[in-house]
Amino acid sequence: MTAAPRTQTRSVSYSQARSLVLILGLVALGIVALIMYVRRVDPAEVSATMFFLPIFVGFLFFGIRGGAILGAVATVGYIWIRSPAIDLVGWGELLDLIVTRAVGYMAFGLIGGWASEQLRDSITKLDLYDQIDDATGLFNSRSLVETIDLEKSRANRYEKVFSLVTADLPSPTELNRRAERNFLTDLGDRVRRSVRTVDHAVYARDNDRHLLAFVLPETSAAGARTFAGKLREQVIALAAEHSLSLEAASITTAVASFPDDPASVDEVTARFREIAAVDFPEAADSASD
Repeated sequence: MTAAPRTQTRSVSYSQARSLVLILGLVALGIVALIMYVRRVDPAEVSATMFFLPIFVGFLFFGIRGGAILGAVATVGYIWIRSPAIDLVGWGELLDLIVTRAVGYMAFGLIGGWASEQLRDSITKLDLYDQIDDATGLFNSRSLVETIDLEKSRANRYEKVFSLVTADLPSPTELNRRAERNFLTDLGDRVRRSVRTVDHAVYARDNDRHLLAFVLPETSAAGARTFAGKLREQVIALAAEHSLSLEAASITTAVASFPDDPASVDEVTARFREIAAVDFPEAADSASD
């Protein structure tokens, strides 16, 4: 294990990315239809262009299947709006136009559905394996659970010891979003400079509480308590640098060692597992399957 890298990963979930693409796509298609209307294009063709909107929504939310089904529905709809002209001049005069529209609808639905599924799979894969917290650059809640399980196995096999230090601090009430982001960024920097290469530093958020956790291999309970005391001082000093009122009494630190105190280690693991289930629902669903 190594200390958390400085590089941060994405901060956009699949649902957020899909919503952004949906808004941009609807705006773009709406502008195209509006331009056609202003230029006095045949109203039937304006309506035909608008049929791309439900296909777009369909493949974003239902993938290839949704795109194909709505592409077929759009084709039927286009034939329906062209039915008066078909009655007048017959199929022969409009067949090429209808086939072109049908191919366009189906291609848009199938290709768009494939692209949507690729986007979903790629972002879901990041959710399944991402171990870095975006706010601080430290490891996240899920990585703590995995690391504790690994260290427990290592300790049992090689008769080693490790300690777990946690710090629980409230979110200062005077922080706005930007100030909080700056505070957390500096907190991550400060933590990275204070730990050894083999230590595993984690940040997580539990409602209005900020949580720090450290897995310290080859460290006894006494050494971990010394580390916890220095950590409290560092957090208070950092809060003062940001002009925040963070009292020492409001910071709760705890130390647990394995194999001496497995119950406390399991208690911390359970708390971070619950946080990880909320932060990474895709991973929780995958694990349950």
